[in-house]
Amino acid sequence: MTTRPLQPPKGMWVIPVDVPPSEFVKEEVSELVRKVITKLGPINKLEVTVANIAGEWQGEKSSPDLGSSLLSEQQQFDRLTNDAMSEAVILYFHGGAYVVASPDVLRPTTRRLARDCGGRVFSVRYRLAPQQPFPAALIDAVMAYKYLIDPPAGAMHSPIDPGKIVFAGDSAGVQSL
Repeated sequence: MTTRPLQPPKGMWVIPVDVPPSEFVKEEVSELVRKVITKLGPINKLEVTVANIAGEWQGEKSSPDLGSSLLSEQQQFDRLTNDAMSEAVILYFHGGAYVVASPDVLRPTTRRLARDCGGRVFSVRYRLAPQQPFPAALIDAVMAYKYLIDPPAGAMHSPIDPGKIVFAGDSAGVQSL
């Protein structure tokens, strides 16, 4: 179920997305995260749980908001893509010490980033501690990247060239990179 975001600022596209991983993707991401974490030390009792991730496609609108709320999410995404002047996609991880915040809080920042690069932002709503302890946020970061470069059937977007993805974040979000 897609989480409805807070009301976005005028002049900004915000399209919520839920990404349910296939069993293959769950295994692939789990194995990759385990390899990365093993470099930090033993992981005998560490639980690596791959789950649905949520996020938002965000960007600057080139036209007034009139009627945008009547469009389907796919139509909004198509308009967001048409409004973008470049193929760049910023994969954004919000701060909040892995325990608070969400993409909603950083919309003024992500809107500026989208405007300044002329592209789109995919802002991840990663799982937060203490309800979802380490490595949940790391897993969600990997899942978000995988979603961009290898979208599942039915995704709004086509695969994004990894060379066109820019990683960005603030505070704890920088650590997710």
